[in-house]
Amino acid sequence: MSYITGADSVHAHYSFQKGENWELINGIEEGVTQMGSKSSAGENRNTVVWNFPIEAQFSSSVPSGWPQLIVSVYGLDLFGRDQLIGTGAIHLPTGPGSFERLIPLFRPRDSSLFQKIYSFITGSRPEFVDPLFPATTMTRYVARTTSEGHVRVIFNVVLRNMSVMGFSISGEEFSM
Repeated sequence: MSYITGADSVHAHYSFQKGENWELINGIEEGVTQMGSKSSAGENRNTVVWNFPIEAQFSSSVPSGWPQLIVSVYGLDLFGRDQLIGTGAIHLPTGPGSFERLIPLFRPRDSSLFQKIYSFITGSRPEFVDPLFPATTMTRYVARTTSEGHVRVIFNVVLRNMSVMGFSISGEEFSM
């Protein structure tokens, strides 16, 4: 489920960013949801529900580079052109169980009035060159962005053989 501003019909692209010591052993590393439409009335009028299951299994011997889910939401503008509504990233939970998380969405802002007019005419809003950019921490905060809602994700996490690797799990956090 997501709270979206800026478009009535939207779909999401998702991918996983992981460290070099991590391996995707089952599942799909990236994909696209179906198109969803906003509710037309009531308090949920800016809400889109996808109910799109994503299954992935990762393996690693070190916690460094813990996987992140990157979500980019696209919608149609007034002329039917596909445009980025917002993008965001979140680390997968580090403990077993079911977790509900909100992924704040943001997108690059037009750098000038000319670019804003050009974007409207051509239907091409500014986008990050690297689709994994939202998962970077050092450079993300210097980008000029605007907030565009959020995506709600429910994670169901199973961890296995953590104690063999020297980790103990208590609640949502793990420790060495």
